[in-house]
Amino acid sequence: MLITTSFDLPGYDITAVQGEVFGLTVRSRNIGAGCLAGLRSIGGGEIPEFTKLLTQSRNEAMARMVEQARQLFTPPQRPDLSTLQRTFSVQATDIVASTIGARLLSRIRAEAPGVNLRFVGESHEDTHSLRDGVVDIELGQVRRIEPETHIELLLTEQMVGVARKSHDFASGPVTLEDFAAAEHVVFSRRGRMTGPIDDLLAERGLRRRVVACAPTALGALFLIKGSDMVSIMPVPLISSVVKTLGLIAFEIPLELPAFELSMAWHPRYQADGAHAWLRQRVREAVTA
Repeated sequence: MLITTSFDLPGYDITAVQGEVFGLTVRSRNIGAGCLAGLRSIGGGEIPEFTKLLTQSRNEAMARMVEQARQLFTPPQRPDLSTLQRTFSVQATDIVASTIGARLLSRIRAEAPGVNLRFVGESHEDTHSLRDGVVDIELGQVRRIEPETHIELLLTEQMVGVARKSHDFASGPVTLEDFAAAEHVVFSRRGRMTGPIDDLLAERGLRRRVVACAPTALGALFLIKGSDMVSIMPVPLISSVVKTLGLIAFEIPLELPAFELSMAWHPRYQADGAHAWLRQRVREAVTA
């Protein structure tokens, strides 16, 4: 293991950041060394007792830092699930939690009855919840904020249109002009009223009318249920919700950007056996 205080290492290319490690210690001098050091300070110059204490502290802090670094690369050990007692926080949108939440809980309860899940909603602002340890896993369209974050793509879905069953779009093929002329509802935790689809429509000389913006996808679906508004959603992922609300999906004659569902976690959990087990259960719940 190479240890350096520089961001660059001559002769090496840094291709990945695995995480942060640190080492701390607090040491106190004994009464004998303290008295002797006090006498030496009268005459000035180096105080060997303090120098030795500082060297010991530095070496101990360095050893702890190296041990943390080794743990980042240690293969996780599977925990005893029958006795595991732990609460995991999973940050996810309401639509993701409602579609895979039940399947995930079912798998967890069957294997580890002592494990609980806390679903945490997304903030309207970018946060450092993974780095700060507020959440254990993030699920959704993950933006890389911290370079050390592990991000794994779980699912790619095609976006399609959604409307209520009594909408005119339910009776047949929908033209791009009809789609643009309809009243639209979008969803954005930041309150954004436009997106990539508006650029694609503009290239074809079209513009849609966005009349409402919901903070979440589920909120947008309920607005659609009680109106003639339409929206675009990753319907294969949320097909059960669309069916429950009595909505229909329709094809849009436009090559839309795909919806990518990813899982993200901080490197501090890479060698955590219980966390590795949870990540595998998430993969299974998403692809079930």
